[in-house]
Amino acid sequence: MRAHADISTASGSRTLVRLSKHWEHGFSVNYTPDQSDIRFDADSSCRLLVVPQGLHVEIEARTEQGLGELERVVAEHLQRMSRGEPLTVEWVRSG
Repeated sequence: MRAHADISTASGSRTLVRLSKHWEHGFSVNYTPDQSDIRFDADSSCRLLVVPQGLHVEIEARTEQGLGELERVVAEHLQRMSRGEPLTVEWVRSG
């Protein structure tokens, strides 16, 4: 199962890098200032891309319950890494 969100922010690259550094201590993370691929486990992952208006985020999980948990965790961590800038994360599910 998959979901994505387009998040408006003036600090897309900074937020992406902060989140990637935060999660690289416990997960497999490959990132540049413009893109990050995070593998949580064999069944779940997150990809972040810097776009002109902010961040495009894609997540994937094996189950609907796992996807719901990932939606919550990723949104919470993005908000924490944005250093107080309010972010609106609206997930759109597919497949």
